[in-house]
Amino acid sequence: MDLLRNIVYCILLAALLISSPAACATLQVSSDLQSAIDAASSSDTLEVAAGVYEKITVDKSINLIGNGAVIRAGGRDACVAISADNVTISGFLVEKGFYGIKLDHVRGCKISNNTVIYCAQPGIALLYSDGNIISGNNASFNGIVGEGWYGIYLSNSNHNLIADNQAYGNGAYGINLFPSCRNNTITGNRLQGNMYGLYMFRDCQGNVIRNNDMSENTNSGLDLRFNCTGN
Repeated sequence: MDLLRNIVYCILLAALLISSPAACATLQVSSDLQSAIDAASSSDTLEVAAGVYEKITVDKSINLIGNGAVIRAGGRDACVAISADNVTISGFLVEKGFYGIKLDHVRGCKISNNTVIYCAQPGIALLYSDGNIISGNNASFNGIVGEGWYGIYLSNSNHNLIADNQAYGNGAYGINLFPSCRNNTITGNRLQGNMYGLYMFRDCQGNVIRNNDMSENTNSGLDLRFNCTGN
């Protein structure tokens, strides 16, 4: 009976160990950031050392923390392309891509305290992405020689928090919502030196806009166009 009890105990213990989630790791990265992302497990944190890194694609739920790290792309590439939910990106200088940081069909991501500059398209773009936080970023001087014109751009994206960002000197828009962006909260942003501070073009409803500085833009601080109601 004791032998049988021990066998059962060992089987249960082995099953528990197999089913227990692995501990989240914190990894140091100083070269080949994309390979480090590919090798990481979900929920890992990558602390990225100072240096210049090539474009990355983030397709798993991880945390990226930049410590003087620069991500740079050229051509029609995004510097940072996010295609997974629950990704955190913080502390990077992102520059010279077609997009700076692009969120595509994702939820629960947090993009904070990054500087995103000199991209041809939007500095930070949310495409069909809901429930994300974009906070404390500097998205300036984007779209000034390209076709994007935006510091921060939302398209078909809902229930996001856009807070305490700076968008200065972009090709046309500090923040642009087009089309069908609903129930977003846009608060505490400094949107200056653009053509438009905050611009909604079509079917943008139920958004909360408060406590933003939209001064010193050349056309309008705030411009709401077609069927942008209930804001």
